[in-house]
Amino acid sequence: MAHKQNPLATDEFRIAHSKIIEEFQWLEWTLKNMYAKLIEGHYPECFDEVAEKPLGELIKKLKYVENLNKTHYLTDEDYSNLRRVKDIRNFWCHNCYVEGVFIERQPNGRIVSKSSGLLERVKNDYEMVRELEKKLAEIRIPERAEKWKLTDFCKITGVACFDINGNKIFEVKGESCGQ
Repeated sequence: MAHKQNPLATDEFRIAHSKIIEEFQWLEWTLKNMYAKLIEGHYPECFDEVAEKPLGELIKKLKYVENLNKTHYLTDEDYSNLRRVKDIRNFWCHNCYVEGVFIERQPNGRIVSKSSGLLERVKNDYEMVRELEKKLAEIRIPERAEKWKLTDFCKITGVACFDINGNKIFEVKGESCGQ
């Protein structure tokens, strides 16, 4: 009979799993940011439009807006990799513990891992997702001034307003922006 895994026996896996989830979150944030910069409208509302979208829908919306704008920051290969990453993400977020990560205690008390290769798989998937996220994060979509209001920077940074080169324009003092 299968049992839940022994937490002490799976610490290395759990750390690797946590790291890949972090990369998925950064990848999704990067894609949402790209979408918000490309779509017509005010940046925060454009970001909010996709903030809660599943990765598959986000990928479709980003491709749509790129085609609409006739801009192609992502290649067909990038989109293919993103669709592959979506499936990988779904496994690690929704199924890995149920489908593959469990151990079995045999009658003699010996614990047998039923997840052979899963630790190696999460490490390999992590490297692939990390490389794709790094590549996408390096894409620079030109900022359009009309997409921003002075107060947006306070909402985004929480403490200061920075220009696109990372130079501080002003610091938030008190409750309102730019005082």
